[in-house]
Amino acid sequence: MVRQYLHRSSRSQARDRHEETRYDRQRDGYRIAKPARRYTGDIDRWTPEDRSDRVYFRRSSSGSSHRRPSSGGFLGRRRSSNYYSSSDDSPSDRPSGGYFQDSVRRPEWEDEMERYMETVKYDIGGQRALDPMTNDPRVRLDRQKRRHHYYGELAANQFDVSLKHVRCLLHHMLDRYDTVACYSVHLIEEGDIIYYLDPFIIGLDQEVEGKASDFLGGQRFQAGVKVKGRFGIVTRKIGQTLKVVPISTFNGAGLETKPRSVRNEYVELRDPEHCYSRNESPHEPLEVERAFCDMKQGAAVHLITSRVSLNSQILIAGSITPGSLEKLRNMVYQIEG
Repeated sequence: MVRQYLHRSSRSQARDRHEETRYDRQRDGYRIAKPARRYTGDIDRWTPEDRSDRVYFRRSSSGSSHRRPSSGGFLGRRRSSNYYSSSDDSPSDRPSGGYFQDSVRRPEWEDEMERYMETVKYDIGGQRALDPMTNDPRVRLDRQKRRHHYYGELAANQFDVSLKHVRCLLHHMLDRYDTVACYSVHLIEEGDIIYYLDPFIIGLDQEVEGKASDFLGGQRFQAGVKVKGRFGIVTRKIGQTLKVVPISTFNGAGLETKPRSVRNEYVELRDPEHCYSRNESPHEPLEVERAFCDMKQGAAVHLITSRVSLNSQILIAGSITPGSLEKLRNMVYQIEG
């Protein structure tokens, strides 16, 4: 009798601890789904609350997560807007009042992105002259494994398509690589100029501003974060990781905003067609071999490397010459040691 009583008590305590855990999750904004028939330790089934302004995840009993589409970005703007494209020629069909009372039409670039989104949504093929690197056996294997994670509306919706250089790069990636973002590191070579999404923490002495900024953590913690699209140059490839030196423009002001004591950490780019070199760095500028979009003037490379993976949604934006790559590696070595 004593053993049976102790056994029931132990099970009751375990059930109480489980209910406390479920209550904590519910208090943090999650709605607990129907409980499993048997408690399986720290594996729990839960579903997120219905909120249209976020991207949440649904966790299965196996621990995997699947992204759900949000109403943000270009897709959210398209769904929430009730205005017609600039190509429409039937003003009598437009609703009266509201946005249309002044006969305002949306920008032409939105029509352009509508067509692009339709292409990546339905995977519409075409007679594209794909880059020879797509025939590499390693690239073809990666394409089969994970191209679907880097293709489609959700992949494109991660970028700020209101920026002209982003739209140029998205079209370039579709035409040359038949994807939205790189699904294989073997599509990228050392010396390539890339564009990627860079998330970072905002300090307590900085203002959290802009549409790309937010607070995360809920009731557990709170931290200001921001996501910014950056250009960078790949100096090394190590497995599935890229060592990248970021490119900054300082809002077009170049190195004029930096004190002379730190300008040794920067080197400018020289490309008369797409960007401008002001020679404000003590180093000789790097030569751009090819560029697939315009860059703001005053572009300067910070000679401190960071790690970038495919999760950063990489777009190929160009490359520097082999001689400039070797020079860049030597300068990075002198700065980092």
